Amino acid sequence: MGWAIPACSENQPEAYKFIEWLTSPEGAKLWAMNGGIPGNIKALSDPEVVAKIPQFALLAEVMPYRSIFPTLTVSPEMLPVVNEGVVAAVTGTKDPQAAADEMAAKLNEILKSGGYIE
Repeated sequence: MGWAIPACSENQPEAYKFIEWLTSPEGAKLWAMNGGIPGNIKALSDPEVVAKIPQFALLAEVMPYRSIFPTLTVSPEMLPVVNEGVVAAVTGTKDPQAAADEMAAKLNEILKSGGYIE
């Protein structure tokens, strides 16, 4: 999970402060209590949150072991490609579809070189 502020945003400092609050224990708890799924372990394991959404206790327990990215022998080659693609799409350096297509092509080549796909 990640948050981004568009380069063209007229309210970058305020957007950053909002993200900072939303990911804090206080903001994440409020988000969880209103239907969100925060990545903040303190909020997920808060007794009030767990009373409302019991499965969040398990999510808080496994959160330290999560990995959004696959653990493969070629993962170190893949991560920069994904980062570059996301940054290009979010900043407007490239059209989002073009950035995603380019990223997919590069990832396919890396996976092929590692023997994961043909």
